[in-house]
Amino acid sequence: GGYGGGYGATPAPVVAPPPAGPGASPGPRQPKLFVGSVPPEASEEHLQWIFGHFGTVQEVKLLRNETGASKGAAFVTMESLSACDAAIVGLNGKYKLKEDTNPLRVSYKTAPGGNSRFTLFIGSMPYDVTEAHMMQQFSPFGAVLEVRILRRLGQSTGAGFVVFDNPQSADAAIAALNNQPVFGTRPIRVAYKTDPSPRADQNAPQG
Repeated sequence: GGYGGGYGATPAPVVAPPPAGPGASPGPRQPKLFVGSVPPEASEEHLQWIFGHFGTVQEVKLLRNETGASKGAAFVTMESLSACDAAIVGLNGKYKLKEDTNPLRVSYKTAPGGNSRFTLFIGSMPYDVTEAHMMQQFSPFGAVLEVRILRRLGQSTGAGFVVFDNPQSADAAIAALNNQPVFGTRPIRVAYKTDPSPRADQNAPQG
């Protein structure tokens, strides 16, 4: 059941009433959602169709790595906060794009900066692990703002970063995944990112 299979035709958008009076001025929240646990083969059109059930979709942006492959996450901008709320209630942790995948994670995109970014360093990963694989493993713990694999000359170094929007999610991911063979036989390392040591990232541009 659900939206499975026939997502070629987009349903007619739901027209929301215009926002009332001065309350329409931009508040601390923008109607922009972070979507995690997106299967790598899902397209922006597919996501637009799903979120279109909850209101008019202004923009869908799949996050991709430098090779153009999906990172398993997207940003979806809706017409209003009420449409965002409806999408979160209807989809978050409930709706699977494919039967054998995790349900979508849908939450408000948090404002960058401040203390809203909690970065974990992930080490000892197999070299064939992609950002989409990382997103699949870490998004069950909360809203993942970013995943990044460190590459040298286009090849994975077996290390990367995962950024959560709150410390509880980061702590839960460390507790559940650190020293566990998440991606195969080899235990991975999950810890809060510290200042890079002199030998790590020495070729990375500073700033």
